[in-house]
Amino acid sequence: MKIYIQLLFFSLLASCGGTKVETVKSQECNSEVKITRYKTGFGFSRGEGKLAEKGKHFYVYFTDSYENDKIQAYINEKSLFDETLTTDESLGTTEKGFYYKYGEDKSPVVLKVIKNGKNCFDITLDKRFRQLFVYSNENKWEVIYDNIYPLYE
Repeated sequence: MKIYIQLLFFSLLASCGGTKVETVKSQECNSEVKITRYKTGFGFSRGEGKLAEKGKHFYVYFTDSYENDKIQAYINEKSLFDETLTTDESLGTTEKGFYYKYGEDKSPVVLKVIKNGKNCFDITLDKRFRQLFVYSNENKWEVIYDNIYPLYE
């Protein structure tokens, strides 16, 4: 019986953490958008990093593989980001992004990303996460939700 309870306990722990991946069709960019959610919680660890602070906000980071691309980002149709991005090869990132505080708003928060004039995707943001990393590589998109800040040494 003791072994059965231990196996049940470890199964529950394993289900609390993990990674969830889904794919959605890009709108005008003729590609798919891979969306990954990294879960953090009791009994789950995935390496070094600092846990993001809790709150009603998130950061959107535009990371690697941008080559003089005009990127526009909207939250619920309000323009929050409009810049031409180029990845700094020595850092592997653009070091660009924006902060959004959604406060007490109960309605869904929708992020729209436009690249070079094409509406590439609209996603409803998962408010359980504080960070969103947006990668673009040859019209392939990856959006990663995370609550861990990576450590760079």
